[in-house]
Amino acid sequence: MAKRKPDQAPDADLIVVGAGGCGLTGALRAAQDGLRVIILESGSEPGGSTAMSSGLIVAAGSRLQAEHGEVGTAAELAADVLRRNGHSSNPEVTHALCAASGAVMDWLVDAGVDLEHLTNYRYEGMNRAWLHAPPSRHGIDFVRPLTTANARQATVDLRLGTPVTGLVSAGSRVVGVTAVTDGVE
Repeated sequence: MAKRKPDQAPDADLIVVGAGGCGLTGALRAAQDGLRVIILESGSEPGGSTAMSSGLIVAAGSRLQAEHGEVGTAAELAADVLRRNGHSSNPEVTHALCAASGAVMDWLVDAGVDLEHLTNYRYEGMNRAWLHAPPSRHGIDFVRPLTTANARQATVDLRLGTPVTGLVSAGSRVVGVTAVTDGVE
């Protein structure tokens, strides 16, 4: 990953706060789209709560599901999610996320994340086998390949031990962050 001198003002199109599963995924996707990305992680290693999880992800319409004959639709997944959460999530957002979920699983596999479709396990109240996970059922095995994929991107700069302490705004827009680097904010 690109390295910068500590006294050099970083220049990026996107700053990602946190190098967990979501942050690493977003950074990689942005870099693939040609953006210059800085990932700021307060910890000494990437991972966040994803690394401590079982790495389970629900999705509909992935290649992995198709290989096992699972034909559940995004609309069915959204109905299961809304029923399980007591309709507490925004229905439009829920449907949009479920519609994209299969393609996201395929993209993660293409990015090097070893995932499998769990054909014999369903969350309570779910009507189909929606779950995907690393074979180990350890989230760290989700994080490691994403960290490696980001490291291969010349436009990604991962900074460990760099907690974000605030946002910098210009009017109603966030234009940067403040962070602690080598003990100095």
